[in-house]
Amino acid sequence: MSIKPAFYKRAFCYYELKKFAKARVDVKRALKVPQTDNGYNKIMSDSYWLYSLIVSHKANSMKALQLIKNATNYNRHSSSLYSTIGYKEVDLGLYDSAMVDLNHAIELNKFNAWAYSNRAWAYLKKNLLDSARKDVNYSIELDKTNLFAYKHSALIYIALHDYESACLELDKAQKLEYSDNMVIRAPKEIRQLINKYCKASDSKRNKAKEEK
Repeated sequence: MSIKPAFYKRAFCYYELKKFAKARVDVKRALKVPQTDNGYNKIMSDSYWLYSLIVSHKANSMKALQLIKNATNYNRHSSSLYSTIGYKEVDLGLYDSAMVDLNHAIELNKFNAWAYSNRAWAYLKKNLLDSARKDVNYSIELDKTNLFAYKHSALIYIALHDYESACLELDKAQKLEYSDNMVIRAPKEIRQLINKYCKASDSKRNKAKEEK
């Protein structure tokens, strides 16, 4: 019986503990699982997914993208994998490729809230604001706990210079709980957006109230 699944599980534990060097060692061991093992495809897919997360913590987005693409070689029917690929492609400025993968993610699961949120971001980058708004609203309808959807909604409002509405969305995003294995930069980016677009307006509103 192979011990490679145990390496994956321990790698995931190390990742959760933010012991990334140890997580990397174990996930590489997990990727050596024999093809004859039961659950070979799942172990390989999960391990490449985890390896992508580990690499992302060093901001190596291109390598992380390639690793998550490797995961699809062993699981071609995962909407979540293609949604994550699309997200990383948008982050790298590969908008056309992102649209292909995000459309595929939605074809695989039309109720994947994250896929709609990520596609909204891709539409936003292509300056297709109406399409972005439609997707982000549907994403929130499907999952009101997805902070990315509120962040992307705020970015749409910012593009329209509606900063008050943007700040309301950013406030919702900031209040949501999140898991480190799903969110890497979002909380930091949300704080930066709040500092840039909301803090100044808050000060102006408070000053106006004092003057009254």
